[in-house]
Amino acid sequence: MSPNSHSITRWLDGLRLGDVQASRLVWERFLERMLHAARRRLAGASRRVADEEDVVVVAFERFLHGVREGRFPRLADRDDLWAILFTLTDRVALRQVRDQTRLKRGGEVAVLLDEVVAGAPTPLEEAAMQENMARLLAALRDDELRRIALARMEGCSNAEIAGRIDRTEVTVERRLRLIRETWRSMGEGLSDS
Repeated sequence: MSPNSHSITRWLDGLRLGDVQASRLVWERFLERMLHAARRRLAGASRRVADEEDVVVVAFERFLHGVREGRFPRLADRDDLWAILFTLTDRVALRQVRDQTRLKRGGEVAVLLDEVVAGAPTPLEEAAMQENMARLLAALRDDELRRIALARMEGCSNAEIAGRIDRTEVTVERRLRLIRETWRSMGEGLSDS
């Protein structure tokens, strides 16, 4: 299957039905992007405790569980799919870094309690995250701006983004400034990290 919008829609339909083939196809399609996002978030963390592969496996398992339970009502296309995968990957990585820091200070009980209380995001949290992401992306005036914003959120450098969209780094920097200005005017900001 080619990774066009139609096949993504079929994959999403398959995921909702528990289709193992659809899960494999989504995994293969988004694995590298998820690993890249996890690596960026875990930068500087101890490799013994925080490993991007572990992060991605946990995030993907949470994603599959959430899809089967109907927790992602706005999961309709590749942008929604990536927004959810990115958010879950980022949360799992942040949790690993936080837990590693607490364990160093002897806070194992606090970590376990946090895990029980925090758990996976609630359906309400997921819906709010998806609505916010959709609102931010909709505020951008064209698809190229949306592609740049999503690539930046996944942790791509300006050079990597320029290569993806076949533009110069200067153009990417200019477009990122436009995205930031647009989002700031809405009360949101795009991180410069």
